[in-house]
Amino acid sequence: MSRKKIQVISISILFVLLSSSFVYVGFSLILWSQNYGGVGDQSAVSIIETSDGGFAIFGNTQIEPHLSDFLLIKIDENGIMQWNQTYGRVNTEGKEDASSATSFVQTTDGGYALAGYSSFGLTYGNDYWLVKTDEQGNMEWNYTYGGPQFDLVNSLIQTSDGGFALFGTIAGQNQDYFIVKTDSQGIYMWSKIYGTWEREFGEAIVETSDGGYALAGSLEIFGHSRTAYQLLKIDSLGKMEWNQTYGFQEFEINYYLKVTDLVKTSDGGFALGGTTRSAWTNFETYYLLIKTDEFGNMQWNQTYRTANSNDKQTAMIGTSDGGFAIASSYRNEDTYSDVWLIKTDLDGIVEWNQNHSLADFQHVRSLIQTSDGGFALAGRTHSSDDEYQTNDFWILKTDEQGIPEFPSWIILPLFMMALLLVIIFKKKSFRPIPN
Repeated sequence: MSRKKIQVISISILFVLLSSSFVYVGFSLILWSQNYGGVGDQSAVSIIETSDGGFAIFGNTQIEPHLSDFLLIKIDENGIMQWNQTYGRVNTEGKEDASSATSFVQTTDGGYALAGYSSFGLTYGNDYWLVKTDEQGNMEWNYTYGGPQFDLVNSLIQTSDGGFALFGTIAGQNQDYFIVKTDSQGIYMWSKIYGTWEREFGEAIVETSDGGYALAGSLEIFGHSRTAYQLLKIDSLGKMEWNQTYGFQEFEINYYLKVTDLVKTSDGGFALGGTTRSAWTNFETYYLLIKTDEFGNMQWNQTYRTANSNDKQTAMIGTSDGGFAIASSYRNEDTYSDVWLIKTDLDGIVEWNQNHSLADFQHVRSLIQTSDGGFALAGRTHSSDDEYQTNDFWILKTDEQGIPEFPSWIILPLFMMALLLVIIFKKKSFRPIPN
C-alpha cells in the first residue's frame, strides 16, 4: 500500500472516530453543546458560572402531566454532570403542588438560592417560593411569600446584607409590581406593591450602589393595545424615588414592548433590553436595547434584527469591556433552529454577531459571560428524533468571539487515537528487504 493511500485512510478513520466520539458524549461535531434530560419535559431558565469554574443550570422538570418541580443541575467546566437535585412542595392535603422555576443565584456560602412560584392547596393562587440549598444542592430551608392572589416572581438577587430580594408581579384586581425582601435565612422583612390602574409586569431587579434597588418591567395601557418599558428606583426599604417609562413617545412605530433584562452599567446608569414588535413592519420582532443615566433618563437606544425577525426567547448581559451581549433563538427556513449571539460596544454598536444552525429546536433563556471571556447560553431543546417528543436542558459554550468551543477534555484521547493509527499503518507499510 502506498504512503499516500495510508495517509488518506488514516485521515478518514480519524474523522469517523472524531464524529463518533462527539455523538457518544452528546456534542455535535462543531459545538461545545450538551443536553440533559430524562423522562418528561425539562426546561432550563437560568445558568450561572460557579466558584469552581463549572456551571449550575436551573429550571423545571415534569413529574406528571401539568405538574413540575424545580430542577438544579451542576456540571464541570466541560459540561460533564456532577450532580442534580429536584425540589417539590407538598400542600396541606398531602398532594404535590405545581412549581415553576424562574431565577437563581450562587450564594456567598457556596450554596444556591432558587426562586419560582408554586400553587398551593385549594387557593388556586401562586406564591413566591424561595429555596436555599448547600453547595451540593441539598435543601436547607424554604419559604413562601404572598397572599391569595397570583404572585409570579421573575427575578432573584442576593443583597449586600446577605439577604434576598424577589421581584415580579402580583395579580389582584390589576397586575402590579411586587417586591419581597428577606434576611439571609429567608425570614420575611418587608414587601411593597407598585402600580397604577394599568397593568404592570415585573421582570428584573438589580441592587444599586446606594443600597437601594432598580426594578424593570413592562407597562400595559388598557384599551390601547400598547406596552412600554418601565424603570423604577427605590431605596433600601422600598420607598419609591423615581420611575421612568419608555415607549409611547420615543418609539412611535412600536406596538408592543416587553422587558426581559436589566443591567447596571459601570457609569452608574442602566441598560434595559427586551423585544419589540413594530406596527409598520408587519409586526416583526426586534430586540430593543435602551441605555439610561443614573436617574433613568434615556441616553440612547438601538434595535437589532435577526435573520428572519422571528425571535423566540432572548437574553442580554453587560460584558467585561463595558459593552453588551444579546442571545436569541429563532426558526430558520433551512434548519429547524438557529441560535443568534451578538456583541456590541458600550454605545450599542454591533462589533460582531454569530449564527449557529442546529439540528433541533433550541429556546434560549439565559446568557452569561464566563471567566475565560467567552459565553454560555442555556435553555431548552426539543429533538425531532426523540421518541417521546420531549424537551431537555440545553447548554452551549462559546469563546470570546461567540464561536463554539471544542471540549478540552476530549482533545488528548483523540490525539492519542490519531497517533496510534499513524504508528499502526507505518508498521504495516514497512516491508523488510529480502536477503
